[in-house]
Amino acid sequence: MPSPLLSVIVPVYNTQDFLAKCLDSICSQTYKHLEIICVNDGSTDNSPQILAQYEKNDSRIRIIHQGNAGLAEARNSGIEAASGELITFVDSDDYLRTDAYGSVIPYMTDDIDLVCFSVEVVGKPGERYNKLRTYFDIREEGPKHITQEVISHTSDTAWCKLYRRSLIDKYHIRFPKGLWYEDFPFKNMYMSVCSRMYCCQEKLYIYILREDSIMGKTYQGDPKTLDRIKGVDTVFSFLKQNGMWQTNARQIADLTSLLLTYVQTCPPCVRTKFKTATKELIFKWNLHKLFPNSSAIHSLLYPEHKGPLSCVLRLFYSRKRSKISYRFLGIPLYTRKVCGDKKKYEVLGIPVRTKTIS
Repeated sequence: MPSPLLSVIVPVYNTQDFLAKCLDSICSQTYKHLEIICVNDGSTDNSPQILAQYEKNDSRIRIIHQGNAGLAEARNSGIEAASGELITFVDSDDYLRTDAYGSVIPYMTDDIDLVCFSVEVVGKPGERYNKLRTYFDIREEGPKHITQEVISHTSDTAWCKLYRRSLIDKYHIRFPKGLWYEDFPFKNMYMSVCSRMYCCQEKLYIYILREDSIMGKTYQGDPKTLDRIKGVDTVFSFLKQNGMWQTNARQIADLTSLLLTYVQTCPPCVRTKFKTATKELIFKWNLHKLFPNSSAIHSLLYPEHKGPLSCVLRLFYSRKRSKISYRFLGIPLYTRKVCGDKKKYEVLGIPVRTKTIS
C-alpha cells in the first residue's frame, strides 16, 4: 500500500531563534512522504529569510506569506493549502524526534481517524513544568473508541496529533479566528465526528516551555484568557449546526462543567469578567434548562454566600442544588424544588402544584 502524503503545517511568527531547529527536525524525518507548509504570519524578524533558505534546500517546503492575523488564521491558511491525505501541526518554536512520523503513520489505518502521541516538555523545572509533563503523558497504548471520557482526557493541543483531511474538509473544521486557546475548540469539534483513535505513549514531540507563550500569559491573568469561554461557545455552535446537539448531550454537559473549572482556576484579576461571560453563555444556550440539576450551573449562577452575613441570610433565604426556599426566622414559607423534569411548589410545607419543565 502506498505511503499517505502527510501535510505538516508550521505557523511562523517571529521565532528566528527556534525556527532552524524546528525545520531541521521536520526535514530530517525518517518518513519522507511529506509536504511542509510554512505560513509566515507577518514576521518582523529574520524568520522570512530563514524560511527562504530552507525552501531552496528542500523542494517539499512551501511558504505562504500573509499579514499578521494570528495563530488560528495561520493554521487555517495551511489547511486550505494542504493536499495531503493526513494533516499535522508543528509550532515553530518546538521540534520533533526524527522518527516521529515514521513511528505513528502505521497506526493511521482505515478505521482510525486520529493518532495522538506523547510530548516531552523542555523548560525550567517548577509547578507549570510538572503540570504539563503530567498533562501530556499518555497512559494507555493502543486503539480506542472515542467517547466523551476519551475526548475529555485527550490533550487540547493541535500538535502531537495526526488528522484526516477528509474529515476536516467534510465538516469544515477550522481554528476560530482571533481566539487564544484555539486548539481546544478544534480538538473538540474534530473528535466529535471521529469514531476511533490510536494513542502512542512514545514522546515524539518536544515542547519548549516559554514564559512569553499564551500558556505563560494565562498564568499572569491576561484579559484574553476570557477566550476560554468563547472556545466553548464555538464548540456548542458546531454541534448545533451539525445536528449533534441532542446526541452529544454528555459532551455538552462536560463542557458546561468545564466552565466552572475555568472560573475557579482563572487569575483573581479576571474572575469577575469570567463569571459574567459564563452566565451569559449559560443563558444563551439554555444550559440551566437542559441540565436543571447541574451542580456546576448552580454554582455559577447562584454562588454560595460566605462571611458573617451568611448565617443571617439563611434565616430568610436558602438555595441548594435543586431547591429554593424563602424563610421567616428559619421557617420555610415558600419552596420550589426541581425533581427530574418537574418543578414542585410548597407553601408552609404543603404541596400546592407541580409543573413540567419545558
